[in-house]
Amino acid sequence: SFDFLGLVVEVEGADDGVVDEVRRDFSWFRCTGDTADVRLVLEKRAPPFDGLPAIPAAFITPRNICFRQDGVSYLDYFGRGLAIHDRKANHCVLYAEGHDLLHEMAFLFILSTVGQHLDRRGIHRLHALGVSYQGDGVLLLLPSGGGKSTMALRLLGRPEFRLLGEDTPLIDRRGQILPFPLRMG
Repeated sequence: SFDFLGLVVEVEGADDGVVDEVRRDFSWFRCTGDTADVRLVLEKRAPPFDGLPAIPAAFITPRNICFRQDGVSYLDYFGRGLAIHDRKANHCVLYAEGHDLLHEMAFLFILSTVGQHLDRRGIHRLHALGVSYQGDGVLLLLPSGGGKSTMALRLLGRPEFRLLGEDTPLIDRRGQILPFPLRMG
């Protein structure tokens, strides 16, 4: 389980390898004993496309096609993976035969779900490097490939800097920078 500033996400699955990777991704947020707000189940097997309802697509992204009906979202990863998210029950099952795809789907589901929760609380993710320097928050906003991770690695060796987030630190309504450390890419 993980506690993301008040949203507890429980992750389970038969494939310990994928679950372990998700644990490493979000290790800073690990918790025990809390009742889950969202339950995520990882199924490393062929997606059960045959039992899905025949409904029109709601939208298409470069990663997937989304279908929605009665509070349930179906995300088809172009025949290679499937996410079935029951929003009323706060339960999502991810299916993929490939280890890497299943891990990516879990990572993106958690980030999306946490992002929605934080937005409702007035806390937003930034695409930036966030560090604390002598008690003050500092943000370095650069595009992808701009050097945020390289700068983070250089600053980690200096005791006066603390990493708040290498890619997506948080900022609240008052402008306070909050940590959101993930495994570095």
